[in-house]
Amino acid sequence: MKPCSLSLLLVAGLLSSCVSDLVPPPAPPVTWLDLAVEPLEAAVPLRTDVGALRVEWEPAEALLSDRLMVRRGPHEVEFDDGARWLRSPVDVLERALEDELHGRRGLPSSMAPGTLRVTCTLERFELDLQGAPAARVGLRAEVHRGEARGVLLSAGADRAVPAGASTQDAVAALSEALVDSLLELAEQLQAQLVSGS
Repeated sequence: MKPCSLSLLLVAGLLSSCVSDLVPPPAPPVTWLDLAVEPLEAAVPLRTDVGALRVEWEPAEALLSDRLMVRRGPHEVEFDDGARWLRSPVDVLERALEDELHGRRGLPSSMAPGTLRVTCTLERFELDLQGAPAARVGLRAEVHRGEARGVLLSAGADRAVPAGASTQDAVAALSEALVDSLLELAEQLQAQLVSGS
């Protein structure tokens, strides 16, 4: 073998070992999480004794991540790269609130002018590890008719998570807190419709 060929093989061998050192290790597996919110099976008839409403959602940028949000301190949150949502929590909440208002309570919906308009925001949706671990959900809604200044509503729920609980247990607690929050908000919205605000 010629010295030149030997040199080329040596250089190629060195380069391949360098390149193999640059290849990152395989990524850790991702656990896909699903919020267990009961789907609507059959809708009740729409009520005729109350006005209609229209529900809109403001984006909650930080909460639109597909990763589980974990709060470590008053000003410190992190996202768990190994735990991701199958569907966005905002999408799940939007559908669940729609099912609750229109499907289970029979409240009519309309896009007509003068309809009671509700702008909802998911303000908190996290596993809070400060002190005793808890799943925390917070909702805010502004209710207004026409151009009038709106009425602010808020609903929220906390569910305890045992120390050392699995991710699945934490997600179950988040699901329960989500349902509790949306039921509280639906009750407040129904009261606004009935009162004619």
